[in-house]
Amino acid sequence: MPVPILQKIKFNPDGGVIKVELKFQTMLLCTYDLDYRETGSNSSVAGFPCKGDNSNAQDDVYSLPMPPSVNMNRSLWIFVTVIDQVGDGGSYQVDIIITQDGNQLGILTPGEKKLVGNLKSEILIAKFIV
Repeated sequence: MPVPILQKIKFNPDGGVIKVELKFQTMLLCTYDLDYRETGSNSSVAGFPCKGDNSNAQDDVYSLPMPPSVNMNRSLWIFVTVIDQVGDGGSYQVDIIITQDGNQLGILTPGEKKLVGNLKSEILIAKFIV
């Protein structure tokens, strides 16, 4: 399994809602588990974990708790699984875009990759700081 990316995301504790959006650039099936963890704990923040995939038209956008100041030092864990149901392989890219008040705070991405075999997992981790 690849080494997780721990990215620090700076946010405005007095600003608006922080949003997390998953974008998929692939014809392959992708599923995800998005967990938001309390500071220094394995416990999930209320309302998390969330699950989804890229097989439907539903938006893959999640709002973090308000006020934004409660998010200090919490960590976001995204577990993505890419699945090739027909065995032909293919390329994929998953981007996790974090915004506040319409401004991009950061992007988590493993970059463009090729799937060899039927299954690949990625883990991305972000920590929120002021």
